[in-house]
Amino acid sequence: MGECGLRGGMMELHNAPADVVEQIYKLASINLSPNVPGQVALGVMLKPPVVGDESFQLWDEERTAVLESLGRRARKITSALNGLEGVSCVAAGSLYAFPKITLPDRAIEEAVRRGLTPDVMYCLMLLESTGIATTPGSGFGQKEGSWHFRTTILVKEAELDYFVSEITRFHAEFMREYGGNGGFTSKL
Repeated sequence: MGECGLRGGMMELHNAPADVVEQIYKLASINLSPNVPGQVALGVMLKPPVVGDESFQLWDEERTAVLESLGRRARKITSALNGLEGVSCVAAGSLYAFPKITLPDRAIEEAVRRGLTPDVMYCLMLLESTGIATTPGSGFGQKEGSWHFRTTILVKEAELDYFVSEITRFHAEFMREYGGNGGFTSKL
């Protein structure tokens, strides 16, 4: 469980050749600024407080609040995305939603004219119009002829309505400009 910001990692080796262990040690040694907060957080995640520990109740309350908030945000964002013309999205399983977008032919043609994939054009235009950064699905090896984008569900709950309204506004304008309401394809 966690949100972006603190990052940590661990590795456990079994039966590793000595030269591999030596190279890993060398790699770890060149790190001039160890990620102490991330490693502390990782330690807590690997061995959280247990019932009877002084910190258990607070840890359990905070963990429950974070997980419930992530669930509410995921449901709200997924619901909003599914309400957009040509968009389908299942509930996110992590910290992201990955909606599929069916784009009008004119949008696909415009992207090709610009030398972009259609999802890249959509994401760039969304960023320019709203300031919301998303990641085009083409960077994830999506099925040819389908278009997706990835967006985070980590928007603060207090800002979620604004986030949803901005994506909704942009998408409606995009579809009006490129011919939504019919004439869809998902092929180049």
